[in-house]
Amino acid sequence: GRIWTGADAREHGLVDELGGYRAAFAVARELSGIAPDRRLRVRTLPVTSPAERLGLRPPADHEARALVGVVTSLMRAIRSGHSGGLVRTPDWASRIARGGDGSS
Repeated sequence: GRIWTGADAREHGLVDELGGYRAAFAVARELSGIAPDRRLRVRTLPVTSPAERLGLRPPADHEARALVGVVTSLMRAIRSGHSGGLVRTPDWASRIARGGDGSS
């Protein structure tokens, strides 16, 4: 495939006009017969992660909690045999264990 700049795409007949969301909303209003002064509510859909856009599913809640259990067990084992320095559970594991999703 080819990648076109906006101007090149217009020159090749791939797009009608150049512009951002405001221009797109103005054209959509005009084509649908909605008055320019009528207030509209724009809904923002949930943001998806790059992995989700590629079709990769995030781990299910029970899978994430199982992983936290494994990490916690490993950290306990490391602490019990550790003679010096600092060892702690990763912040993301602590957040999931408290019911979060592990993201910052």
